[in-house]
Amino acid sequence: MSFKFRPHQKSDYKQLKKELKKQPHILFGASVGYGKSVVIHKFVKDALKKGGRVVVIAPRRKLVKQLMETLEEFYPSIIMGTETIYHKDSNVFVCSTPTLSARLKKFGKKYLGDITHIAVDEVHINFGTASMQGMVDMYWDKAKWVGLSATPIDERGYRLEGYDHTIYNYQMQDLIDMGWLTKLKVLVEETPKGLDQVGMVGGDYNESQLAEFMSDEARVNNVYEVWKKYAKKRKTMIFAVNIAHAEIILEDFHKHNVAAGITHSKLSDIEQEVVLNRFKSGELKALVNVSQLTTGFDMPSVDALIMARPTKSLKLFIQITGRILRHLKGKTDALFLDVAGSINQHGYPTMRRDFNKMRPPSGSATAVEFNDVVCPSCEYATQPRNCRREQIVEKHITINRTYCPNCGEIIDETTKDTKKIKKMALMQDPSKLSDKKVGKFVEQVREAMGYKHAWVSYVAKKYNDNDGFKSEIKMLYARYINEKANLTTSGNNIRNLMGEY
Repeated sequence: MSFKFRPHQKSDYKQLKKELKKQPHILFGASVGYGKSVVIHKFVKDALKKGGRVVVIAPRRKLVKQLMETLEEFYPSIIMGTETIYHKDSNVFVCSTPTLSARLKKFGKKYLGDITHIAVDEVHINFGTASMQGMVDMYWDKAKWVGLSATPIDERGYRLEGYDHTIYNYQMQDLIDMGWLTKLKVLVEETPKGLDQVGMVGGDYNESQLAEFMSDEARVNNVYEVWKKYAKKRKTMIFAVNIAHAEIILEDFHKHNVAAGITHSKLSDIEQEVVLNRFKSGELKALVNVSQLTTGFDMPSVDALIMARPTKSLKLFIQITGRILRHLKGKTDALFLDVAGSINQHGYPTMRRDFNKMRPPSGSATAVEFNDVVCPSCEYATQPRNCRREQIVEKHITINRTYCPNCGEIIDETTKDTKKIKKMALMQDPSKLSDKKVGKFVEQVREAMGYKHAWVSYVAKKYNDNDGFKSEIKMLYARYINEKANLTTSGNNIRNLMGEY
């Protein structure tokens, strides 16, 4: 196998080496089509040159076998069920997570001995699980860790807890622009009404409730109608909620005499292989999938998918999208058909995102959602706290600007007319007014005009220190009371009055 770096891989790996010198736990973002096997190979090779011993871990057998081929020149020990080939003195170990966990529980640290470098493939799947805990307990503080994934984040979109930094310079759209992935076309056919009534479990929809919701006859038939309208000439994957939901969709396709298949966890390896071969050959036009082909599945000829599985999980959404983007000669584009409200939930699949956001400390205020601010120039999505802010104070206005941390362009700009407050000083006092009423009125002004709470403190101080200003506030209040009967709401009243000053 050839492991020559492409330019983007070379620059990323250089950054990885630099980061590992500063901190020992790094996440490496590698979108579908990136070619992360080259990075893993180089990581292992460099570690061995320094006299190190390396463990490479993957959550599934298929991924372990791919890693075995990638690292075969280093004669690694294989730790994977009945196919285990173990040599205590090996310097490279390629392991499946479940088997390694069982061996460490049985033999302890002596099973692997001293380890200097650890690479975790598809880190979003197994990091933080009970199966990985043994490795973490034994080697977290004693080795350099690199976690690789197209989605190196938790369910809420934050950097995986414990890791120090994320490198993710080349995302889906970058690889599309460079020609390594196929152009994506997105059509939003329907956002299911009533989805907000489905319960939540662990940050995502309750699976049984969601399956019942999506198994409604009209929604199931809509999957077929959408396929017929847009994708009947394409090789199509359909992502369902669970097995029961998938079988209902499959039955509907068969009812319309469409050759379709299904794959899920209750099928044997041989049964799944038969179905996939029929799909690959073109015998099956559509394949309904339940959680089996979201990671590591590689069939470039697939050029359409129907998202029939609503999800709150950004990482699942991105992983599913990646299944249709593999490049193939003659493949002009890949079609994403959304009947699950996914685009409304997560935005366009290939938009640039900030994968380096830290989870807020436990007990802190409610966390900001993942895609809070989107740059109109480069479509980079991040939290407001990651953006540079600037305030420009002029004679009668204050300008607040927010800048994109990715391209430096202005994301948002607001202007406040401070002249309105100053013009209160032109008013005269017509009546007496209690301090309590003044305070209530000033808070109404703040809410109506969108001022910060600090503005109330400013007004209160000036009200107490300046008799003239006290008269001006009372005058404004008097006009507010007089005109209130002629306006629909107190908010509209305040806005109309304030608009004159």
